[in-house]
Amino acid sequence: MSKNAITPLFICLANVWRSQIAEGLYNHIHWEWASFSCAWWEARKTTPEYKWRPATGIIELMKDQAWIDISHQRIKYLSDLWVNILARVNRVVFLVKEPEKMICEEDCKYDWLTPYEYLKSHGFIISAHEIIDPNLTSQTDWVKIFKSIKDVVENKI
Repeated sequence: MSKNAITPLFICLANVWRSQIAEGLYNHIHWEWASFSCAWWEARKTTPEYKWRPATGIIELMKDQAWIDISHQRIKYLSDLWVNILARVNRVVFLVKEPEKMICEEDCKYDWLTPYEYLKSHGFIISAHEIIDPNLTSQTDWVKIFKSIKDVVENKI
């Protein structure tokens, strides 16, 4: 990693929408660096329909709005990334309003801390941006959500 490189980890709830958009945009804009995305909690149990891929709607949205193909990206979970990715990350970007208030089940804790507490205690630069969960909206709102995430990636990292 170069001295000035910003290597963010984008986190949302399930890693099927918001953080996947952010990862795809960041890696396209800053092709010489890298970013990663992951889920706060394991959606494997509650959203098996995604089959380790971003939501189909977001793959199409990224193609339509940014001409970026993210179909190769895969769903990742914070619990799977503790060792491999965190050593390469220097900034954590939550795409939710208040990450410190997010509920964490016992199986997503590390050293008895929630992911937010753990990341904060280890000195990561953390920012949080309130981005509406696309699963709670209609398809007509997806472009607006995309633009909100694009603004974060381009102007606030």
